[in-house]
Amino acid sequence: NILVANPPPDPNWHIYGLYKDGNTKNPAVMETFDPVTGRPNDPDRYAAGVAVNQSIGNRVNWGFNHWPKNDGFWYKTVREKDLAEGDVTFSRVFMWDINKPVTLKTHGIIPIFYPQCGVDKSRCPGMQQKRVGAWVVGFKLHFLSQYLSSLQLKGGF
Repeated sequence: NILVANPPPDPNWHIYGLYKDGNTKNPAVMETFDPVTGRPNDPDRYAAGVAVNQSIGNRVNWGFNHWPKNDGFWYKTVREKDLAEGDVTFSRVFMWDINKPVTLKTHGIIPIFYPQCGVDKSRCPGMQQKRVGAWVVGFKLHFLSQYLSSLQLKGGF
């Protein structure tokens, strides 16, 4: 699940895989938050497979998206830094142009391991841990983008 908070008056988005149990070709779908409640709608409110190749209601089918590759290379950062449980790092700063305003962005990254032992390895004696994912939080750097634009650098920003 990805929640995108946009500056007003643009609506916030909820982006998620269509098949909740996963699929190697799981299309990403996007929809705006409910304007009355301000919350994302239940992604399972339609029958299974609805909107596989089409948009329905305020749900837009983005098709398959390789998020680790296309969204700031956070997966590459996790692998390059070989993060251990309890580590926190940030991705490189990159240009974000999927939604407005176009700006610089970075990701805060925390790896997820199974079993979860925490930083005290004595909690899981003799168990082999495996990195199974990562928590990724995106930070749009509007203030930095605006500052760099105000410098009127040669060749632009």
